[in-house]
Amino acid sequence: MALYVLTLSRRTLERMANGRHLGNFLQTARAYAQEAYDGKRLKFVPGPYMTHAEAVAARVRTTPAKALALLHDVIEIKVKDALRAGKDLPPVRNSQRREESLSARELEKVETFVAGRGFNFAPLTPHLDALTHRKIVPYDDYIKSLANHARATGSTLVIEVKIGDLEENKDPGRNPRGTMLTAQDRERLAKYERALAFFRQEFPDVVTLARKGQAATVADVKRRKNSAPRPPRRRLGKQQRLNLALD
Repeated sequence: MALYVLTLSRRTLERMANGRHLGNFLQTARAYAQEAYDGKRLKFVPGPYMTHAEAVAARVRTTPAKALALLHDVIEIKVKDALRAGKDLPPVRNSQRREESLSARELEKVETFVAGRGFNFAPLTPHLDALTHRKIVPYDDYIKSLANHARATGSTLVIEVKIGDLEENKDPGRNPRGTMLTAQDRERLAKYERALAFFRQEFPDVVTLARKGQAATVADVKRRKNSAPRPPRRRLGKQQRLNLALD
């Protein structure tokens, strides 16, 4: 029986290492989320809050979007807890400034935690900050602020994550009353649908591209929208696939 020894190229080894590296980054984000959501329960369905974060992360494909999805409510929850406890608050009287100071402090904690695991979260910090809904900001204004953030940064990450959040919140399985909706339920679902309609109008291709893991920037969305469809790929044979793997 012939014995074949496959020698992997440096580029292949780097790809394999990067795959593990990205996985570890997500595990780091997940570890912080689990700690932050510990003991928190969902409002409308039974279960721990972490299940919602995981469900939103499952609706996006890229590593940065998944990390943000896991953490998207962390700052808001931590700030609410701090304000409710009334301890160790920033020495400011204005409620808006206090909330901003607490948000900045919690964002720094995320960066410090992730850095302690050997990763740099700083590039994602502005996006996590944008995803955090401030109590003083009306919901519709908050949704518009996400669109403004996406245009200012040239990244659709916050749009992708928020769409995943909205779709998860609208999922019929999350309504324990089935079709017997209360007035509060209808108002809540209408709010989510209004936000989704806004994003469909402003970023019509983000939903599809985000699920494919392709939407990295606003420019990418526009370019793909205007480009001609590519011809279908030719199916590679077994030997050709092996050659590519060893490249």
